[in-house]
Amino acid sequence: MTTIVQEANKLNPDTYVEFFDFDATKIGGTTSYYTNTPTGSFTHIIWRGQPYSPLPLIVTGYETRADGSAPNRPTISISNANKFLMAAVLLYGDLIGTKVVRWRTFYKFTDNGEEANPNVYFPVDEYLITRKLPSSFKTELKYEMTNALDRPGLRLPRRQVLRDLGFPGVSRVRVR
Repeated sequence: MTTIVQEANKLNPDTYVEFFDFDATKIGGTTSYYTNTPTGSFTHIIWRGQPYSPLPLIVTGYETRADGSAPNRPTISISNANKFLMAAVLLYGDLIGTKVVRWRTFYKFTDNGEEANPNVYFPVDEYLITRKLPSSFKTELKYEMTNALDRPGLRLPRRQVLRDLGFPGVSRVRVR
């Protein structure tokens, strides 16, 4: 059985696939499943038992920072040429507040692939759509997303760190 790292390090890896879960349940909608990977003769790709429909979209600005600076704000551009999302945009207030989850794996690990395994994927990215960006409404919709740590009023840690509350490495005695 091949792991995700072994497949990624091959000279000729299998087709890279991205899946997007658009969870609009907090704003009164439903969860929609899309992939930006061309499906060829298939109408959708099945992964984790869920069919993902093809939708032309581009996400730019994914970035991981370890220096403590502000988290990134990626931009998602969704094709609106066939007015596919028009009803959802008008009904749910430009989709502000929708949670977007990006899953990445290789085609061979999808339910359609030869080594189907729903537990083989790259680290998951979770973002929240926070504002609509200026765009040509006839051809595309553009949104800015924020990371889970980039929320107004959010403080980490959310609770006080005490030894008695499940943090055994914290001592009440100061060591000199």
